[in-house]
Amino acid sequence: MMAELVTGQTFRGLPFPEERLAAVRFTDTRGHWSFLPVLRLAAQGIIHGRDGGLFAPDAPVTREEALSLLARAAGWEGITTSPAGGSPNSPLALAAARGLLTDQEKAFAAADWQLPARRQEVAAWVGRALGLTPIAGGLYPYLAGFTDGNEVDSQLAPWVEAVLQRGLMSGVAAGTFAPQRAMTRAEMAALLDRVDNDLAGRRGARWVEGQVMERTETWLGNRELLITLRVATFAGPIINLEIKKDAGGNTLADFLLYKDGRLTLGQELTGGEAVRLILQGENVLLAESTAGQQYLNGMVLAAGDKELLLVDDQGRQYRYGLSPHLAAGSGGDSGGLPLPGQVVNLAVQDGTVTRIVPLDGTGTPAYSPGDTRVVTGYLRESGTDAIVIVSAAGNEETVKITAATAITRSGRAIMPGDLKTGDPVKVQVDAAGHALGIQVGNSTGRLGRILKGKLDRINSFDNKLVLRDTREFYYGSWLPGDPLRAVNLTREAAASLAGASRDLLAPYGPYAGEVIVVLAGGPQGEVGVKAVKLDNSTRLYEGYLDFLSLGGREIRLASARDPVTFNQESIIIKNGRQVEAADLEPGDYLFTVVEPVPGGRRAVLVFTEDILPSSWQLYRGRIESVAKESFALEDVEALGGEADRPYDWQETDDYTMEFRLAWEPVIMGRNGPLSRDEFTSGRFTGEYNGYQAYTLVRGEEAHGLLLLPPSTIGPTMTSLGRLQEIDQDSGHLTIAAVRDWSPGYRNWQNRNYPLEVEAGKALVMKGRAMAALEDLAPGDNAYLIHDQKQALVVVVID
Repeated sequence: MMAELVTGQTFRGLPFPEERLAAVRFTDTRGHWSFLPVLRLAAQGIIHGRDGGLFAPDAPVTREEALSLLARAAGWEGITTSPAGGSPNSPLALAAARGLLTDQEKAFAAADWQLPARRQEVAAWVGRALGLTPIAGGLYPYLAGFTDGNEVDSQLAPWVEAVLQRGLMSGVAAGTFAPQRAMTRAEMAALLDRVDNDLAGRRGARWVEGQVMERTETWLGNRELLITLRVATFAGPIINLEIKKDAGGNTLADFLLYKDGRLTLGQELTGGEAVRLILQGENVLLAESTAGQQYLNGMVLAAGDKELLLVDDQGRQYRYGLSPHLAAGSGGDSGGLPLPGQVVNLAVQDGTVTRIVPLDGTGTPAYSPGDTRVVTGYLRESGTDAIVIVSAAGNEETVKITAATAITRSGRAIMPGDLKTGDPVKVQVDAAGHALGIQVGNSTGRLGRILKGKLDRINSFDNKLVLRDTREFYYGSWLPGDPLRAVNLTREAAASLAGASRDLLAPYGPYAGEVIVVLAGGPQGEVGVKAVKLDNSTRLYEGYLDFLSLGGREIRLASARDPVTFNQESIIIKNGRQVEAADLEPGDYLFTVVEPVPGGRRAVLVFTEDILPSSWQLYRGRIESVAKESFALEDVEALGGEADRPYDWQETDDYTMEFRLAWEPVIMGRNGPLSRDEFTSGRFTGEYNGYQAYTLVRGEEAHGLLLLPPSTIGPTMTSLGRLQEIDQDSGHLTIAAVRDWSPGYRNWQNRNYPLEVEAGKALVMKGRAMAALEDLAPGDNAYLIHDQKQALVVVVID
C-alpha cells in the first residue's frame, strides 16, 4: 500500500532532463492517436522506442514483448529484458508463476513467443494480472455485442469479457473486436495506460492531480538556481516540485512536461495551472498541464474522421474538431468513434475534442457554455445551492451548485449535505461560476495523531527531533505516550518551529520546553507536518463555540467566562484537516489547548469533529406501524436535534414521524440481519409494533434500522473512544481511551477503564455510508450509542 502524501513533501526532477526529453520524442508518434499513452509509459521507462528515434506504433507487438511490457508496468521483480525483448525466460517465468498463462501457452516453443500477440491473448493476460474475476456461466453480453465475439477462444472468453466490462478494451471498429488480430504497439501502450492507475502502486509510482499555487526561484550557495513549484494536490497536502539550473542557465534536474500540445520541461509551469503528475519515489517523472479544458455531456448526432456534432439536453447543437489521435482512433483500440445516438462526455480544448468517454445514458446530459477551469482547495461552507472553497493560496471562492452538478467521493455519488468542512475538493467551474462537477477527496492527507513532549534532541540537518515523556492528544485529554519518540518533520514544519530566521531549528537548540507536533502519514511512516513550541504550561478547555470574532481574533466557549485569543501559529483542525478560524461555526464542540500569554490566554490547538454529515440524521422511537415501503415511529427523538447540542437527544416537534425505506437498507433485528421484505411483512402481523427502533436517515430515506424489544435495551449513553480489539465472529468490541458524554454537565467525562460491548446487532456507519462490522479496524475512532452491554449505533470517524 502506497504511503500517503504529506504537506511539505518534496519531489525532484531527474538529472539529464534534455537527454530524457529526446529519448521520448518519437518522430512517428507526432499526430498519432497513441501519442499521450506512449509518452506516459516512456517517461516511466515502461516502454521504449526503436532505433532512429522511432516508436513504430503500428507495428505488431510480439507475445514476449507484450508480457515484458506488462511485467514492467506491474513492477514484477527480476525483469532483465532489454527494450527490444531480450531474455525470453524472465518475463515468461514470472507470468507463469503468477498464473497468467494457460497450459497451452506454457508449452509454447521459443519461436512461438516471437509471433505477434493476438488481442484476445493480451486481454486475458491483463485480466489475470489485474486480478479480475472471470465472467462465468458462458453468458458474455459484451462479447455478444460484436459480430465476431463468438470467435474468441472459449478458454479465454471469460477473461476477455471481464476486461471488456471494465472498459479496458473495445472494438477496432463498430461491431468488430478482432480477437485473432495482432495487437499493435500503440494499442498495447493505450491498454497499459488505461490500467496504470491499478498497477502504478505496485512499482512505487502514483498519479497525483493538483494545481500550481506558487513558483519561487532561489539562488543556492553553490551558484545553482532552485526553482520550487508549490502544488496543492486534490488529496489535500501541499507538495513541492524542485528543478535545478546552473549559473549558465543549463538545466541540471527537471521533469518532462506535456503542455499546450507539445512536449517540454517542467520549468515552463506557472502559477495557477492545473496539473496531473506521475511521481515515483522522491522524483517527478512527468507532468501534464490540464489548464483550459472544458467538459460537457451530450448525445452524438454525427461523428466523422475530422469533426463531431453533439446536441445537449436543451436541443442546442455544437460542432467540434477531433484531435489527430481521436480521428485515427476509428481504426485502433483507442475506443473508436462514438455512434450516432450515443451519450458521451467530451473533454474539449481550444475547440478540439481531446477525449471521449461513453456514458451509460442514465444521466441527464448537461452543457455549460464558455471556458472552464479547475479549482482545488478545501471546503469552508456547503449548502444546497452553493459551496465556498478556500484555495491553497488562501483565496475564498463561492461556486454555485445546480441540479446538473455531479458530486462524487471515491467514485460514488453523494449529496451536498454529505460534504464536511475541511473536505479537499476539485471543482470544474464554468464561466458563469457554476460547478459542473465536484470531486471530494478521501481520507488521504488527513491529519493523524497529535503529540506533546519535552524537547530532548534536535538534528537540524535532517529536520528530526526527539521528544521525551510524550503524550497523545485525544478529544480533550492527554494519553500517556512513549518515553522517547523520534519525529521527522517536513521542511515547512521545521521552518515554522525555527521562527522568522528560517534557519531550521538551530535558534532553538538550547530550548528545553515542550513542543506540540501534528503528525500525518508519510513515505517513511508518520511525519510531523505542524509543530509549535510551548513557552508556558497548558490547560485543556472544551465546550460549544459560543462566540467567534475574526477581527478581534477571539474564541469564547459556552462553558467559559473569558475568551481565548488565536493567531497565525494556532493550529485549528476540523474533521481531520487543518483549517482557518473562519471555518469554525457557532455550535461546534471545541477541544482546545490553551497557554497563558500576557493579558490573557492563547489557543495553541483547536480541535473539532462532526459526527455525521448534515445529510444524515439519527432518530430513535417506538415502531407504531409498518407499511410496504415505509414505517412510522412514535415518541421520536433526534440526536443533535438542536444546533448546539450535537450529542444530546431532543424530542422532535412531531409526535409521530414516517420514514421511507431505502432500496437496500441495513436492517438489524434481535436475531441478526433482516431483509427488506422480512421487515415489511410485519405490516400484516404487527410483529414489530412497540419495538424500540434506531434509524439512520439520509435525506428522506432510512438506510439503517435497528429493531429490538424495549425490554432488551437498558439506559443508553453516548461515548467516544478508539477501537482496540474486534472479534468479528462474536461481534465483541473493546474500546480504549473512552470518554462518556454527560448531558447534565454538557461535556465529556473520562472513563478510566475500557468499554466492552457486543455489537453484532449494531448499526455501523463508516466513510459517510452504511457499513458492516467487518469494515471496522483496530485504531478506528468511533462514537457509540450503547447501554453498557450492547452497542446500538457505531459511527466511525472517516
